[in-house]
Amino acid sequence: MRIRLEFDSENDLVLPVQYNSIIQGFIYRNIKDENYSQFLHEEGYKYGKRKLKFFTFSRLEGKVKIMGNKIRIKPPASLVISSPIEDFIHDIAENIFRKDTLYLGNQKVTLRKLDIYSPTNLDSRVKIKMLSPVVMYSTVNNGESKYTHYYSPWDSVFSYLARRNIEMKYEIITGFRPENAKFEIIPTGLKDEKYQKIVNFKGTVIKGWMGTYYLEGNPELIKLAYDTGLCSKNSEGFGCFEIIK
Repeated sequence: MRIRLEFDSENDLVLPVQYNSIIQGFIYRNIKDENYSQFLHEEGYKYGKRKLKFFTFSRLEGKVKIMGNKIRIKPPASLVISSPIEDFIHDIAENIFRKDTLYLGNQKVTLRKLDIYSPTNLDSRVKIKMLSPVVMYSTVNNGESKYTHYYSPWDSVFSYLARRNIEMKYEIITGFRPENAKFEIIPTGLKDEKYQKIVNFKGTVIKGWMGTYYLEGNPELIKLAYDTGLCSKNSEGFGCFEIIK
């Protein structure tokens, strides 16, 4: 399930180019249930050593202009927030709807429109467009040090890692492993570096990919990826997509 928010403001929005943490903070501040907000921020849903927050969000959409290390957005600006936890979506939607004034960082905005929606009866093959970069990585230990290796959707191992990721999310949500674990991400064209996005999130450099892809497999897993975000680092603003076909 997800919500799409459309914001107005008296002036253009001016934010840092690296604004993911601002949107994440906006989400945490607007969860009405303070205990749940604290749980998500400090603990999350655990799977071994991993902690998942089970929400994702898009990049801000609108008439965007890059000015050095700042971004200027002419209102209206829109944002998608997605989660498989329906209570989370209803909580944040109700809280935002009731507020006269909202803040993105130090930018004052007002709510122009709010939609809650969720797709039904998904096929086993859908075409998707990334609303925020899809990220998949491994932590590599070479014996002396550890480093993070980021993959592209054109790497042969990418779909395997994506399937392992969605299986983990399914198991946390349901308590069971999926009977049908087929899940594959397929680029719609040749690799093009213009779709790679490098984001600095609170001092960590993250590499992800925009673009269009096909998802093939169990429709239940495709729907879960739609709600939770595709692959990794979803709550930091990665892996949000829309279904376009």
